[in-house]
Amino acid sequence: MRTQHQNFDQQIIFLRFLAIILILFHHSTTVFDGWPPSDLATLGLNSHMAMLSSFAKSYGLGIFTFISGYLIALSGRKKLGLRVVWHKMKKILGPCIIAAVIYYIWFSDFSYNGDPVNGTHLWYLPMIFILYFLAPFINSSSPMKFAAGVSAFFVVSFILYRITGIRTFNECTHYIGLFVCGSVFCRVVKHKPNIGIEKIILVSIVFAITMLKDLKSNISVVIMVSCLYYFLKALKERKVKRQGIAWRLSSTIIRQISNKSYFIYIVHQFVIDLCIMLIPIDTPYFKTTMIVACFTLSIIVPLALDYAMNKLKRFIQ
Repeated sequence: MRTQHQNFDQQIIFLRFLAIILILFHHSTTVFDGWPPSDLATLGLNSHMAMLSSFAKSYGLGIFTFISGYLIALSGRKKLGLRVVWHKMKKILGPCIIAAVIYYIWFSDFSYNGDPVNGTHLWYLPMIFILYFLAPFINSSSPMKFAAGVSAFFVVSFILYRITGIRTFNECTHYIGLFVCGSVFCRVVKHKPNIGIEKIILVSIVFAITMLKDLKSNISVVIMVSCLYYFLKALKERKVKRQGIAWRLSSTIIRQISNKSYFIYIVHQFVIDLCIMLIPIDTPYFKTTMIVACFTLSIIVPLALDYAMNKLKRFIQ
């Protein structure tokens, strides 16, 4: 069991890194495409950059959601006691609430309709928290309970959105499929840990076809993540390097970004908003400068802040 966890950890390093990089790229470009609201939004993006940005958003959040479902299934948890729920609240909702308050105070002009959660990137965090309540159904040995629980969860989320208009419930109906697919994929890996390079290539071709039909479809996200997982695992087991391909791909920088992806996700939009406020619009090659600055600083600043907070915590202790 320990080996299985370690194998997935080595592969999830790259998947988490890829997910957060895609999200940072998306948010670094949307400053010209309407969000957060500012004078820059009128400058617009060319069609190719807008397509890449849309792709990055769908696949970045899709990978995170898929991985979350996988980890829930990997935990095997069939009950959610108060202690578990409280732990998830502190880990997910606590930082979300703190970030929302800071965002509302410092960047009130950027918050959509005055809502610093549903109107900003923070909407994703309460959605993931809610999806964790699927654990008893996802990890059930009964197919009927699995299907009934997931179906009921979808219907309840849809009804709550219609009644309250809260974005979180609407997003639950969109992302529940990826979350469940991640949990199902975990079961597939347990029963069939290897599928062979030739099958990976075949499935990759199917992935390319689904992308041609719908660039942002959940099906293409599932196929891509599954292929990446098996591809990294196959290369590792073929001993491309003694320490495995996952280790080779995960340099110190990649590993650090991957391990801090949650904190980076929370903090990065603050950095982007500061860039909007501080970088003059008349800068030569302004769009390129802004995108590079937003993207680079969205990685460096959260990592530096996390390092300083850990140092301060150790000093206090």
